[in-house]
Amino acid sequence: MGQLKRFLSVLLAVLALGAFHLPAQAQKRMGPSAKAAARLKYTPPPTWIQHYLPDDRYKIAGKVWKYVTVEVDRYYHLPNSEFMLRQSPARVIGFASAKEAQEAGYRPGPSVAASLVTITRVASTSSPARRVRIVNGRRVIVRR
Repeated sequence: MGQLKRFLSVLLAVLALGAFHLPAQAQKRMGPSAKAAARLKYTPPPTWIQHYLPDDRYKIAGKVWKYVTVEVDRYYHLPNSEFMLRQSPARVIGFASAKEAQEAGYRPGPSVAASLVTITRVASTSSPARRVRIVNGRRVIVRR
């Protein structure tokens, strides 16, 4: 009985000093993309993207959906087009590429066609001294 009392007193002393640390439960940490998605979901910037549903905003902002449409339309559009901003956000369907939208049976809408015309017009105005290339939707001047 004396040994048990002595063992318990030593154990209490060691625990009081903090020599043994019990492992704390591991907490899940959010990565930077998850934080950005949560920020877009709950506090969207005051632009056109706040029109869309919270769960769809990060898909559009992260370029997962480059083109969108609604189920009753025959055309696909850019997410910031006026037509899409007049539609109900609950009915939005997204596509990663134009090819994917065309395979689903949709055709390019006016906003998509207008963006393609400006890209070809810019690319055709290059001079022999310098060429203009379109890289990720931006004009890049390539010198020879």
